[in-house]
Amino acid sequence: MLVAQRQPCVQGFTRMVKVWKQGCSGHTWCVGYERRTAYYTAYRQVYQQEYQMIYKCCPGWSQLNGEAGCFYRTGQMSGSCTEELQLCLGSTCAISN
Repeated sequence: MLVAQRQPCVQGFTRMVKVWKQGCSGHTWCVGYERRTAYYTAYRQVYQQEYQMIYKCCPGWSQLNGEAGCFYRTGQMSGSCTEELQLCLGSTCAISN
């Protein structure tokens, strides 16, 4: 499953600002420039693959009313899972999605 998340990106930029300085070459005040850096946070959308285990009932077992397990036996009892259901753990087949 592909999951979207917001990721913060801190950006900085520098600019020159005009400032008045005191005591420059005999004058009381003069104009100078200082560097100022400002920071801001922007957000970008990133996508990440998220895996989860999905369980299905093995042949011969069933699930009722959306319960979390396969607790009910059916008439046929074969203990193997189909090709896409790789691993049979008791009454439950596990696949990786």
